[in-house]
Amino acid sequence: MNQGTEYYSPEDFIKSPKFDAHIHYQSFDDSFLRKAIKANIRLLTINTDFEFPVDTQFEISKILKKQHPQTFDFIGTFEVTAFASKT
Repeated sequence: MNQGTEYYSPEDFIKSPKFDAHIHYQSFDDSFLRKAIKANIRLLTINTDFEFPVDTQFEISKILKKQHPQTFDFIGTFEVTAFASKT
């Protein structure tokens, strides 16, 4: 908080660390990530086996984690299409 006030100010927003623990980052473009860095927000992307290829999500996550190791994290997954099959 700003000194002398009891309320959270707009200036405090940038200074205060924040963590978005559930996003789906599905782009090699790191524009949104760079905005999050400026706002002092760490991001955790959740890779899922739904509507977007798992391998591509993993590649995106690996690259962004390497480029922004202090700001970007991810939780991986695997394809579940044949998960219950015996072969």
